[in-house]
Order: sequence, then structure tokens, then C-alpha cells
Amino acid sequence: MAVVLGNAYEAVTDKIRAMIVTRQLTPGEWLRFNDLAAALHVSTTPVREALRALEADGLVEFITRRGSRVVQLSFETYEEYQAIRAALEVLVCHYVAEEFARIPIAELRNTLIDIDEAEAQKDYPHRVALVRQFFFIIFEASGKKHFLRILGGLWDVLSPYIYYFSSIPETVSTRMGYFRKIYEASAAQDEDKLVESIDSLNSWAITTLGSFLREHPDLNNQVDQINVNAS
Repeated sequence: MAVVLGNAYEAVTDKIRAMIVTRQLTPGEWLRFNDLAAALHVSTTPVREALRALEADGLVEFITRRGSRVVQLSFETYEEYQAIRAALEVLVCHYVAEEFARIPIAELRNTLIDIDEAEAQKDYPHRVALVRQFFFIIFEASGKKHFLRILGGLWDVLSPYIYYFSSIPETVSTRMGYFRKIYEASAAQDEDKLVESIDSLNSWAITTLGSFLREHPDLNNQVDQINVNAS
């Protein structure tokens, strides 16, 4: 029975995380145990455990005497998490460079092609998943499981922001340009170029994409309309 409950908890956590990332659950939305349990066809027990896990991941916040809600987007939160992610990714890239041969280049190339297609089709949920897949194909070559675990958590927290940025059409060509440089550096086994490309991408994200957050103080109310307009 414990195994079943464990599996249910993990499955519910994954489903609610996906609902947050794809904005089926929007920033600031209150999360009702009974409603989520009914929607996912489970009891409230795994829902409660899932929300605790997602709170630890930074996707859900608990408000005293009010309950749990989806964390709202803000420039300050984005800047902090993105800065941590940027520093760790540069460090991981140095480890990757020691084992460049571990990167499955054909898989990396095919994932890049899939990202381009998802961009063209404005399939934002699929694009978010593909971008993560693209980067972790590279990062996993480091063999550093603890770094990968920490980076995975950071990507979880930043996923709602990545989804939002995916819907800003004027950023598409710049993003894809960085992704191609990262692919080329990996294929050429060029450590300096790989580090420079990922570092430049993260710097651009903080300064350029972060400005969208600062320019929209009521972003959490407007972002769904922005996504509609962009599509």
C-alpha cells in the first residue's frame, strides 16, 4: 500500500507541476484540495503532499489562514533564481567539457530542430519541455548528479517564467540564435564557446527578458492576455 501511495503522490505532484508550468493553474490562483483531488481523480491526501513538495520547489506558496496558491511572477524572484541558475550552469559546463564525448550530438541536434518547430507552431508547453530536454542532454554529460538535481529544481521554479517568455514573439530569433551557438559549441567540443554561449544567454535573459517583468507590474493579471495576443 505504501508503494501505491508513493506512486500516487509522485504522479499528482508531476501533474500539478505541469498544470502550473502550462498555466492551467495561473500565478496567484488559490489551490483547493477538494477541487484538485476531483480533477485528478484522487483523494486529498496525495494532493496535500504534492502541494508541500511544490512549495519546497518554489512553485506554490502557503499563506497563513488562507491556504496555498500558485506563486506569482515577479522580477525580483526571477532575477534571484536566474542568477543562481546561470552560475551553476557555467560550472557544470566545465565538467561537461571533461566528457564532451558523452553528449549524444544527434539527439541534441534533433531536439534543436524540434524546438524550432515548436516555436513556429507556437506550441508553448511543448517548447518549454524541449528546451529543458536540450539543455539537460548537455548537462547530463557532466555526470554530476547533485548538480543535476539542484539545476532540475531551479528549472522547475523558473518554468512558469520560461513559459511566459515563450509567448513573446520578438525574442524568438534571439533565443534560437543562442541555442544554435550552444549546439555548435557542443558539437565542436569547444569548452570556451560553450561556456560563453550559455553565460551570454543567461545574461540576456536577466537583462532583456527580465525587463518585461519590470515593465508589467500587473503581469500576473495580464499574462494570459499577453499570451493570447502573441499567438
